[in-house]
Amino acid sequence: MTKKAVTVRIAVALAMAVTALVAPLSFQSTAPQADAAVTRASSGPAFGAQFHGTWANMTDAQRDRVLTQLKNAGASWVRIDLGWTAIQPTRGKFDMRWGVPFVDKVLNMAHHRGLKVLVMFWQTPKWASGSSDTHKLPRNMNDYAKAIKFAANRWRTQVQAWQVWNEPNTRDFLNPPSASNYTRLLKAAYPAVKAGNPRAQVVFGGTMYIDTKFIAKAYAAGAKGKFDVMAVHAYQGNAALGPEASDRYDEYRMVYTAALIKLMRQKGDGGKKIWFTEFGWPTHGNTRSTPIWDRGVSEKTQAAYLVRTLKMLKSRFPQVTTVFWYNSHDRSSGTKSARTQGLMRRNLSPKPALAALKCYLRGCR
Repeated sequence: MTKKAVTVRIAVALAMAVTALVAPLSFQSTAPQADAAVTRASSGPAFGAQFHGTWANMTDAQRDRVLTQLKNAGASWVRIDLGWTAIQPTRGKFDMRWGVPFVDKVLNMAHHRGLKVLVMFWQTPKWASGSSDTHKLPRNMNDYAKAIKFAANRWRTQVQAWQVWNEPNTRDFLNPPSASNYTRLLKAAYPAVKAGNPRAQVVFGGTMYIDTKFIAKAYAAGAKGKFDVMAVHAYQGNAALGPEASDRYDEYRMVYTAALIKLMRQKGDGGKKIWFTEFGWPTHGNTRSTPIWDRGVSEKTQAAYLVRTLKMLKSRFPQVTTVFWYNSHDRSSGTKSARTQGLMRRNLSPKPALAALKCYLRGCR
């Protein structure tokens, strides 16, 4: 399988997110031992889920149902995507009539349920980039910095962590993908978030797969000291394989986390936390023509893989302290991975994975 082919899997699977997000406003390896600065939770990493609560195709009743079921299952976090375009569509002015109040509502729904929130902040408005392509970075990084400072300050009670952009190693989200340009954004954003809320954690952009090459380039460009948490999207390149699969050793396997830890140690960040800000398995049938990056599994297997991931991270990679399942619920039916990766079905009825999560977190076996 070529890297280009694997990239198609995510490009297709997440294409809907680009247009839907605030649309009217989305080998074998032995793991190193944990550094002293990293604490292993008794039950493994904290668990969260992607919650597209800012998407216009959800009603408040649906938002309420999703958040309630996640909380009842033992989730402690949600990850919410927020477009800069939604809160500052024009230069020098935040939308206090609709955009900002709408985000107020969504974040309060999570906060009032006792859920911590990671906000992924991206999508550049045209006035800042000079382009209608929201995947381009602003011409002046300070414009993004001012916006995320505003957001970190306004939602300092509701939001505990801010993720600077999403998958900056792929054109699907950053056009063009560039480690050096992304690091410029990170350098501007880090002090801005801290100025808005000194307690908030700044999270690296979450590379598509465990892209140590991109991350090494970001370190070379000066990223060290400009984020509190390293983040990657630890999908399996072969979407039907379990988390422990090690038939190859590269960025398309979750066990490649060992290489990321090694790189971070080399850069003096061995004690820094790692989060999986996206991971998960789809539930749909396969045909002979289904590409391996779009293969589905049964709902029962999905549930087993979720628990096996948490157990593996606890025993082998305790540096991974928080994980976010993508997605809270299915977006549609079909055979495209991101559409069927939910912990709940499209009608928001729970899949076995949600019950398995609850059982694991509560200690039943």
